[in-house]
Amino acid sequence: MTAQRLCLTLWLCCWGFPASAADLLLVIDDIGNNRALGEQLLTLPAPVNMAFLPHTPYAARLAAKAAAQGHTVLLHAPMANKSGAKLGPGGLYPEMSKDEFDATLNADLDAIPAVSGLNNHMGSLLTQDCERMGWVMAIARQRQLFFIDSRTTTATCARQAALQAGVPVLGRDVFLDNDRSAEALARQFDKAVAIASKYGKAVLIGHPYPETITFLQQRLSQPAASTWQLVALNDRLAVTAAAKHRLASLTTGNMSHRKGDGEGNGENNKDRSDNNTAVVHTADADPQFLKHQTGRPESLSSTADQSIGILRLPTSNTSRLLRIHLQP
Repeated sequence: MTAQRLCLTLWLCCWGFPASAADLLLVIDDIGNNRALGEQLLTLPAPVNMAFLPHTPYAARLAAKAAAQGHTVLLHAPMANKSGAKLGPGGLYPEMSKDEFDATLNADLDAIPAVSGLNNHMGSLLTQDCERMGWVMAIARQRQLFFIDSRTTTATCARQAALQAGVPVLGRDVFLDNDRSAEALARQFDKAVAIASKYGKAVLIGHPYPETITFLQQRLSQPAASTWQLVALNDRLAVTAAAKHRLASLTTGNMSHRKGDGEGNGENNKDRSDNNTAVVHTADADPQFLKHQTGRPESLSSTADQSIGILRLPTSNTSRLLRIHLQP
């Protein structure tokens, strides 16, 4: 393998993977200030991806318990927002020097046991600051963490910064509980399941509200659906030597170039699913591309990180993509 920047189109049949249930990646943000609600969240069936606010009274204790019970632990990193809302301890602001910024983020990460990744708390201002998101991703790469973009602004450049730094990244598809009525919670959950069924995965973000916890306890206790499954982010974004070895043995396809996908606008963009899966880096699956595929091998484009290859996985109802980082 040379250092030449390549994109590879590969067939699923070469790998022989069977079709599987769609992945529902359930993330619960804002954990750490309320012990009782945090303990209730721990009763949810694993795997749930739990994001903890740093330096809050119960974050460390609850994070350790969550990891022991098979949940994925994230830092819910407080990031500056356009409205000027207070971030609490461990906030990241654009006016910080790089040294102060790095020290703050590292202290935030150190405060959360068993952390596997991070996502943004608020962040409508900071996530559109590409330089500072680069600082975030440099630390994430150094510490071998993934990043989940909550997509609190359409101008986010988190995904671009992550890809450039070689950090696995996914983006939110649906917010579960902007409206906490039972009908709205069910509607949003079903929306996430529909996206997962169509594109292979959906990232669904909720919060530790009593109404949300009650809804999830009931919904997740129902018999498992054959069409979707709860999945841990660290499993979805796992890097395995075996996978890389297997990929290296596959035949390469045609190469071409197109511009990378633009940032979406969260759950209101019905035709977008950020990242179908990742082996070394994640994929930002263009649903328009997916929609028009017919099962034939097609050439795919380079991306913001030109060393990311693309693996196309046809399934029973659509095509799915993997992007694989190709080491020189």
